[in-house]
Amino acid sequence: MMNSKYKYIWLIALFSLLIQCKKDEINNRAYPKLKTLPVTEISAEGARFNAEILNKGDFEIINYGFVWNLIYEQDLENANRVILSGSIPSERFTEKVETSLQVGRQYFVRAFIQTEEYMVYGTVVSFISLGSKAPEVNSFSPTAGTWGDTINISGTNFSYIKENIKVEFGELEADIISSTDSTISVIVPANNLEDLVSLKVSVLGNSSEANMKFSYLIPSIHSVSPLQITFGDTITLSGENFGDSLLWNAVFISNTEAEITFVSKTEIKFIMPAELTNRSHTIVLNSLGKQIEASEQLTLKPPVIASFSPLKATEPNQLITVFGENFNPIMDFNSIRVNGAVASITYADPNTIRFELPDAIIPEYYVSVFDTLDLEITIAEQSSFSAEQLEIYWHSAWTKKMISPVRVVLVPLHLLLMATGILEQEEHKIPMSC
Repeated sequence: MMNSKYKYIWLIALFSLLIQCKKDEINNRAYPKLKTLPVTEISAEGARFNAEILNKGDFEIINYGFVWNLIYEQDLENANRVILSGSIPSERFTEKVETSLQVGRQYFVRAFIQTEEYMVYGTVVSFISLGSKAPEVNSFSPTAGTWGDTINISGTNFSYIKENIKVEFGELEADIISSTDSTISVIVPANNLEDLVSLKVSVLGNSSEANMKFSYLIPSIHSVSPLQITFGDTITLSGENFGDSLLWNAVFISNTEAEITFVSKTEIKFIMPAELTNRSHTIVLNSLGKQIEASEQLTLKPPVIASFSPLKATEPNQLITVFGENFNPIMDFNSIRVNGAVASITYADPNTIRFELPDAIIPEYYVSVFDTLDLEITIAEQSSFSAEQLEIYWHSAWTKKMISPVRVVLVPLHLLLMATGILEQEEHKIPMSC
């Protein structure tokens, strides 16, 4: 037991010794050291940055160069930079910088060397800039697109700091995704005015325009499906060059805006609105600032009455429920007539309508009605009748009295004589209907 304990302690000590040896090995290896020299050749076209290597060390140098910015503390992540690679020919390296320098501003510069294990920076020096060259746009791709597309621009004298850059499509500024000194990635901005626009890049006020123009692709509708629809159905527009954001599209059905549920470059889905009174409807798509009308029209299916309940109405203003298809879920956009008389609708959904029996069907409370009547529904200029007729079976209060069983009641005679003007003191049995 004791031997095992000592063995365990010995292994720990050996492991610690190995780690320390490794640390000593790294610390004993010389890493590069350098010094940033004063900036020279300062002009309206840029400046020359200079550095001296004090000790190359024995680590392999992967990259080297300079970083500069308006702030003192800077590194490769937050500054403009020029990155060089390959062997360093002498104890010094230098580079002429011709971009991202604004006239009259103080800049801070420092050199760097990068190895596999170290990023070494030199001292910081400062200078007052006289400016730099304008950017040059060599090419961009793709040369045609729609709002929201990503365009990659190649050139020279750009900036690693995207806030220094401005890219314009015609008069519209684009959002910049990323940038280097030779590439810029941007998002195509919205444009509802021109189909062919210039592309301009500006860096700290210096600008350059591409030799060719950018072409906005116009959205187009190829097909609509389905064409025979009812309220609440989902309809699909298929085409190309649609805006792939809900914010960039609007669909109008005969001037009534529809709810869009899905968008892509080639497909838009929307819900048929209910605020419609006509049978046939045009489709107009506003996409990416362009207005496109579909060549095909939508046609609403006619309403269908499957049944109603109750089949017999036995009292005035009785509620009748109609079941069927293609009803408008908005009550005011449905019409129910009973034998031509307009009914008051109290509830509606795509398959159910509830209404009150019109006053005209039983016009007088004391008049009985026995009849069979047509039930008609009209929605969006289309009408249909129920296969069965609504039976009206109304016994008025007077009729009910007239057909009640006769019974004998005793009425004081003096009351009867008072009613006839004769005063007598007898009682008679008088039949009366109740």
